[in-house]
Amino acid sequence: MSSLARVVAVAATGLLVVVGATTLDVTSPRATTPAGPAPAATAPRAGPSPVTTAVAALLDPVAERCAPTRLTRYVASLLRGVSPRELRFLVSSGVLDLAADEAALFGRAGDPAWAPTPASGPDLEQALRSAERFWSGDDAAAVELLGVHGGLLRDPARLTRLLTVREGISPHDAAVRAQQLVAAVAAVPALRGGENPVFT
Repeated sequence: MSSLARVVAVAATGLLVVVGATTLDVTSPRATTPAGPAPAATAPRAGPSPVTTAVAALLDPVAERCAPTRLTRYVASLLRGVSPRELRFLVSSGVLDLAADEAALFGRAGDPAWAPTPASGPDLEQALRSAERFWSGDDAAAVELLGVHGGLLRDPARLTRLLTVREGISPHDAAVRAQQLVAAVAAVPALRGGENPVFT
């Protein structure tokens, strides 16, 4: 296994587990590479995240082959009142995965900015132990627990930094895109300026 990539698994509880390992698709998590302060390349992707897939299923429930899961029902409850047009924006823009991608690219274990909240501590620690058992051996030592918190979608500067790295675009283009995304999310009351748990 190569240690050049990390597997990022995002749970509905706002848990981000980053594992030093090959890029794997484990129940369709978002995959990305590790990054220092200013990575130069875009992050490879493993396909749509489970949340993006759940939102897409709200647009076309007939296309969903499996019965609704706890995650799809939870996502539906979070997005009650969001129009089909707004759901399409959530799926097509990639905005649902931005907070998790920011944590994967810039978060560091032990940094208070990326610490899980005290209320979610026991559940997240249990999930971390499960991940460590799954990635046993050398990879288990590389598992990190990072909190995925809201607020990114109200902060154009943070979003610009993320989009520059994630999309591999110029800072100017990233700044323009960041402003567009912040405005689009702010225009949908149910999204609460990015504080809706669907983003984390």
